[in-house]
Amino acid sequence: SEGPMGIGFVSGGTGVTGLGNLTDEQISYLLHCFGELDQMADVILVDTGAGIANHVLEFVLASPEVLVVTTPEPTSLTDSYSLLKSLYRNPKFNREYTKISVLSNRVTSAAEGRGVYDKLNTVVGQFLEGEITYAGMIPQDSALEKAIRMQKPVSLQAPLSKSARAFEVVAAELLQGESSDAYRSFGLSRLFSGFWKQKNEGVE
Repeated sequence: SEGPMGIGFVSGGTGVTGLGNLTDEQISYLLHCFGELDQMADVILVDTGAGIANHVLEFVLASPEVLVVTTPEPTSLTDSYSLLKSLYRNPKFNREYTKISVLSNRVTSAAEGRGVYDKLNTVVGQFLEGEITYAGMIPQDSALEKAIRMQKPVSLQAPLSKSARAFEVVAAELLQGESSDAYRSFGLSRLFSGFWKQKNEGVE
């Protein structure tokens, strides 16, 4: 589907769990189509949803860049750490191949956003001997709440709001050096090739 400002949207729904039952011919066809998407889009985001279900981990393991979105609530931080722990302790996880960033969502200030990252970074470094980076923060303001209720992007609904400006800062941070970073430039088709490789290795 075509969204505002030339942004395309492909709805996966709950059917993603059925990807493991595809034939080799169907996989080849899908990879061909994903290769075409690489030529159509500058950036492709895959939203896996929350949790540590098997299909979520498979997508994360196949991705060169992972953005963990969390909030200051203890339950959200716990869920984020659980995902990172499952990722780091998975024998298929390649630390050098994957960049992990944290986005602090629904925070009241820049200091709180940084604090959310610091908490995760501390436990990841101490217990998982890993390294994560800070992608930035999104404040919870009235403009964002209104945009959600209206089902419109806050960047279009209220482009001068704090949350909309924060999205611009985060986007610039994520795209910085994109053309020279190998882990960001290999394309969607290779990501899904990695996805099915993980699936097949899990079966063997």
